[in-house]
Amino acid sequence: MILTLLSGPVVSTPVAQVVQMLGALVGGAIVGLIYFSELHGKFRTLSEAWRGGMQSAA
Repeated sequence: MILTLLSGPVVSTPVAQVVQMLGALVGGAIVGLIYFSELHGKFRTLSEAWRGGMQSAA
């Protein structure tokens, strides 16, 4: 995201913009479906992952 902000203005075709937006929407829909389904229990939270890494380093 930082590279996108720092790269400056970019000219692209409308078709490329539509494809990029559809990709972003599909990615967001997948994350939303996982979050609101029972699959979210199969993933660790960020705090759990951080604590697990800190304990294994000690």
